[in-house]
Amino acid sequence: MKKKLIVLTIFGLITSGFFVFQKYRGTPIFETSYSHFVESVRSKKADNVVFSERFIDYMVGSKKYKTPRPKGETDSLKEVKSNDVYYTFKTESKPILTPVVILLFGIFLTVSTFIMWRLYCFVNRILSNMKHMQGGPHFGGGSSMGSGSGGDPFGGQRPPAPAESTSKFFEPEQSDVRFADIAGNEEAKEELEQIVDFLRDNKKYKKMGATLPKGAILYGPSGTGKTMFAKAIAGESGVPFMYVSGSEFVEMYVGVGAARVRDMFAKAREASPCVVFIDEIDAVGKKRSNSDKNSERDQTLNQILVEMDGFNSLGSDVIVIGATNRLETLDDALLRPGRFDKHVSVDLPDKEGRLKILNLCLKKLPLLEDGVNVERLAKKTVGFSGADLTNVVNESALLAVKDELKKIDQDCLERAIEKVAYGSEKKSRKQDEKELENTAWHESGHALLGLILDNNAKIDKITIIPRTKSLGHVSFLSEEKHSTKSQLLNSICIALGGRVGEEMLAGDYTPGASSDIRSATRTARNMVTKWGMSSLGMLHLNNMDEGWKTHELSDDMLQNIDKEIRGIVDTQYDRAKKLLDMNKDSLKNLSEMLLDKETLTGEEVEKLLDGVLVNIDGYNIFFNKEQE
Repeated sequence: MKKKLIVLTIFGLITSGFFVFQKYRGTPIFETSYSHFVESVRSKKADNVVFSERFIDYMVGSKKYKTPRPKGETDSLKEVKSNDVYYTFKTESKPILTPVVILLFGIFLTVSTFIMWRLYCFVNRILSNMKHMQGGPHFGGGSSMGSGSGGDPFGGQRPPAPAESTSKFFEPEQSDVRFADIAGNEEAKEELEQIVDFLRDNKKYKKMGATLPKGAILYGPSGTGKTMFAKAIAGESGVPFMYVSGSEFVEMYVGVGAARVRDMFAKAREASPCVVFIDEIDAVGKKRSNSDKNSERDQTLNQILVEMDGFNSLGSDVIVIGATNRLETLDDALLRPGRFDKHVSVDLPDKEGRLKILNLCLKKLPLLEDGVNVERLAKKTVGFSGADLTNVVNESALLAVKDELKKIDQDCLERAIEKVAYGSEKKSRKQDEKELENTAWHESGHALLGLILDNNAKIDKITIIPRTKSLGHVSFLSEEKHSTKSQLLNSICIALGGRVGEEMLAGDYTPGASSDIRSATRTARNMVTKWGMSSLGMLHLNNMDEGWKTHELSDDMLQNIDKEIRGIVDTQYDRAKKLLDMNKDSLKNLSEMLLDKETLTGEEVEKLLDGVLVNIDGYNIFFNKEQE
């Protein structure tokens, strides 16, 4: 439509400009010589002679001629008089206004065309909204205006109306994902498989008096497989599947989002039984407020509530699957039974889950036989999501191709883990000796405290090779644990070990510990305000949610919270300082060895420190338990 309108506008401007120019130009004037003028006068063919200072204009029949007039000549006037030719005089004026007028007219025409175009777009948009909210036609939607059923004023197809749902039907054969392709969240898979089984064969469920759930909400961190579960449902349910993003309901015009919701559910009921998947549902399903600034979103949410559990929902087999990363922000009315009956947690996988995901991803790749320890990889990837693990496997394949290997080995996979976790190696960065020494003491401080404070910790690698996310790092082969108060305090102490190591080197420190300090402060704040692990008692003192205050705290309480957080961090800092001071020789030896080799394995660290490290009670630490 826009292209046609632009072409027509340009064509109109050119045509009108041509006619205006022709009108201004008038009868064409032929320039000729002075001798032609003299001959025409003597032969009495010339007529209507007009003398000016520089030119002589005259007519010969219907043609108009113009010839330069020599400066100071008077013979031409005598010739005209002697031959009884009609003549007049004209005073010349410099043509200043004519170009200015043409320029102003062109600017006016351009600006007025642009304004009319914008006005047309605005009016057409308003009338389109009125049509779909009130049911009345508008000038761009009647079938008589074009060849199609929804033409525009130029005979083309009208664009989709704002009030029409943008949801799309997804055919089962379009999805290549099945539940067998998903691992790491067995509980979530079991819940959703039951819904799919109900849709396929509902007789056995109805025989027991069970009804189809109205909805299921999938929640959990990003990258854990919520959308992948939806694709598996689409591939295995055998019923029509609609999908839409929550942000597609949000519009600047009040009422458009609600109209789209009505349209979507109307289509779903026509195709019943049907599954509707709303991705990122928190974009439209957040808790309602008393403010008018969110009235469009609130109206859209109200319409979803009515469609899921209202009079319109009676007798229809439509199930809504929602996905969100922030369950706590959703409105309570949306989460209640009768709307989203099932709340399915899709969390980060544990060690067994990571093991299954890695095996599932690796079975498609050429691996070095007996050369890949998947269990070790699962231990190294604590906190990784399913998407992270898939990325690790893909990165390992890319590294194998880069190294011109025929099969993927353990080294490729471990380098891929480091790349995903810490970024690519910064080979071009040149560090001076002082910076390298400082980094070595920093990482050694973390490593020693990890070995002293966590009996189950096992170092995988220490390196001072810089990467895009850090100048060095220590990685542990650790198991997931339930975080008790003592374990949380140990984690704060270990995080502060890097700063203490820097201070013990030269009595000074760098900004390199900023992320460690942030992590320690966050843990301490959660202990005080959320988990009741301070002298303030078992009180929920966290008054911030999504950047908004949920309740007020007194000034005295806020001061006490700050004191408790500072007390926890300062206590663990002193504890880290004491432990590293007790093991200063070990810290120095490990740092020097790290400076020499740049990267140390866990076996090399244990061999260096076995029986040398001492804990807070002064007892030596042996890594071979038989030696204790």
